[in-house]
Order: sequence, then C-alpha cells, then structure tokens
Amino acid sequence: MIAALALLILTLEVAVILREARWHAATKNAVRRARDAASPPSTSGDLRDVPEPVRLYLRRAIPSVAAAPRLIRIHSQGEFLAGRWRPFRAEQYFTVRPPAYVWDACIRMFPGFTILVRDSFADGEGSMRGAVMGALPIVSAEGAGQMAVAALQRYLAEAVWFPLALLPENGVQWTALDRLHARATLVAGTVTASLEFRFGLDGMVQEVFALERARAVGKRMVPTPWRGRHEEYREMGGLVIPTRAEVEWILPEGPQPYWRGEIAEVQHDPTI
Repeated sequence: MIAALALLILTLEVAVILREARWHAATKNAVRRARDAASPPSTSGDLRDVPEPVRLYLRRAIPSVAAAPRLIRIHSQGEFLAGRWRPFRAEQYFTVRPPAYVWDACIRMFPGFTILVRDSFADGEGSMRGAVMGALPIVSAEGAGQMAVAALQRYLAEAVWFPLALLPENGVQWTALDRLHARATLVAGTVTASLEFRFGLDGMVQEVFALERARAVGKRMVPTPWRGRHEEYREMGGLVIPTRAEVEWILPEGPQPYWRGEIAEVQHDPTI
C-alpha cells in the first residue's frame, strides 16, 4: 500500500511537471510569433508637436542614442492580491511595431501550490488564462471588444518600461489636457485605447488613469475606473524607467490595489 501511494504521488508530480512544461512552451510560442511579426521601433522621434509635459518626459526617459530591439523582455516580482497578498514572479515580453505583449506569471498561493497566469495582446485580441499548477484551468478568456481594449490600455500603461513605444512615430497620439496631464491614444488594428498620463514636477510619469477599463466580475466585463502608479526611476537597458509600480481598481467603496511589484531586469532582443 505504501509503495502504491508513493507511485501515485510520483505520477502526480510528473504530470504537474509536464503540464508546466507545456504551459511555458505555449508562452514561448506566443512570444516567438509576436517577435517574428515585429519590426524595430523608431528611435528618433520628432517631439515638436507633442504636449510640453510629454516632450520633457520622453527627452529624459530616452537617451539621444537608443537601441531599437524588436523584442523586449522584462522580469518583475512582487505581490498579487488573490484572497490576500501572494508573492509572484513574472516574465513579460513586448513588441512595439505592432504593439503586443505576453505576460507569464507564477503566483505562489501556498508552499508547493502555484497558479500560472498568462495574459496577452496580439493581432487585435486580448487573452487571459490561468491554471492551478499549470494543469487545472481556472480562467480562460480571449477576444476582441472590451477585452482587447483593456489589454491595449495595459500595454500603454506599461510602455513606461520601454518608453520608445510612446513616441509618436511608433503610433501613439498625444493630446494636451493641462500643464501636467496628457492623453495617449493608440490604435492597433481595429482596437483603439486611451489613457491619461499624469506627470510629476520632475517631468516623469507618476500615474496613468482610465475612467473606464473592463474589469472581470463573474462572467461579465464591467467598465471601472483604473489607475497605475510609477516611482523610483533609474536607468535600465539604456532607458530611464520606473522600477516600482502599483495598480488598482477605483471602486465605489474606495481604491482596491491588486498588483504591486518591482522591475528586476530588462533585456533587449533576448534569446527565446
């Protein structure tokens, strides 16, 4: 009986390992497709027609000479709200032309018990998948419409980690709101998304804000105010980026943060 139990446990462990391997293989395939479809971004933007706070920010965030990678990899770690705050680590990949991303995260619920999450935007569609130990699906949704807009809004918010993506030549249209606020709009195929960027007195992006961003409530997508905060700027990968961030839904009862993390590493054109 003991031998049979040991064999069962070993079989389950092997099954989990295989499922996780398939999960990460699917992530790599999605990243390769995005990379193969991408062109290098523009690096020498003409900033004469952008609002003043945007011009100041982009000049500080982008050195006079910058690399133009087709693919950007960002490693992050922090906490995700899942019942209570749980530690996570994640790999995220971006392309600029066209805009796309793949986010592959591992959330540790308990010792030896994890949830794998993969979010993405590509070809005009957003996607969200989650599975316990990479094996038992708990979230599986994809499509255009609200989900795609929400995914492209996320792309815009996280473009501060690769600010070349925010140059007008790379597709972002900027509209002045006041001395410290401007609206960024990006079109990707049939999907259009906008965010308000809020700049500090130092010229760097402090917050991004959406009056409406689709939030999953049961099986419905509910438009909800949403905000991201950025801080602790430093040079990484040849660009000046925020290394700490927090995002939250702004609910009637008050703000509800659900992700907070730090950037550990940035790589340009990594090997996949």
